[in-house]
Amino acid sequence: MTEISIEKYAETLHVRAENHCENHDVCVAVSAIINTLVQYSRTFRDEHGGLKLYESSYDSGNVELMARGTPSSFRRYMQGVHAIVLGLELYAANFPDDVRVRFR
Repeated sequence: MTEISIEKYAETLHVRAENHCENHDVCVAVSAIINTLVQYSRTFRDEHGGLKLYESSYDSGNVELMARGTPSSFRRYMQGVHAIVLGLELYAANFPDDVRVRFR
């Protein structure tokens, strides 16, 4: 099962995705969504400023990302993040044996 933990506090976002699910198609789709989040974060940082990426690691399908920003920048950043997280929530709702999303 792919487990995704999303924690938001103050102007900080921490996302961790771990493990692979047995359904190959679901695993590929969830990986694509997580990778979209990482690329979106990097692009936002480079194009808009006000966002720092403290951790971003890929290791055998495991991803960890921590982003921190100024209040106004973080608010704009989170608008895009919400759309990406919605995709993860939809997979978790439709494939509960393969994906779990936890918010902290």
